Amino acid sequence: MTAARHIDGECSANRIKQKTDHPKTPDPPTQFVEEPNYVDTFMAPPVRRLGRSYSMDEIVADPEVRAAVRSVNIDIVTFVSGSARISYNQIDKLEDLADAIHATLRRRPDEVFLIAGHTDAVGPFGENLDLSERRAGAVQELLITEFGVPARNLEAVGYGEQYLRVDTDEADRRNRRVVVRAVGSLLANRR
Repeated sequence: MTAARHIDGECSANRIKQKTDHPKTPDPPTQFVEEPNYVDTFMAPPVRRLGRSYSMDEIVADPEVRAAVRSVNIDIVTFVSGSARISYNQIDKLEDLADAIHATLRRRPDEVFLIAGHTDAVGPFGENLDLSERRAGAVQELLITEFGVPARNLEAVGYGEQYLRVDTDEADRRNRRVVVRAVGSLLANRR
């Protein structure tokens, strides 16, 4: 299984230089899907062609590259402020996502899904970065253990409070989320 990692914009191999007072960055324009029409989203061609392929580290580090593919906000899983725990009654809510990943993998077995964890802006930047990594890792682990998604097709990353969905310094549940993208079309060396 690929371990979750956190990113603050600077990526070298898998080692990240962490900043303590990182400015909040708006998410670049992208196409989000709110309803469980996940398969169509994952199978859709990139929103725009970028002209070259990228390493996973480049995809993880560059919001403009990630914005080239559609994303799915996993609003069905909610996180309590300061927690990465997914309650037992929410696990079944991931079944539609897992089914869509399996359906996509039947058509494109080498597809890779980037699971990105996010937090609200409450708390220190470094703690939020760690928390977001744990949130993405929790979803990744459930997809593997509960729904049989192959670990080799999942990559988990945390972005902390860098890409707020709702621009506020307050605790807002909508910012405590996980976003999933099928990034295989961007990868230089598909798995």
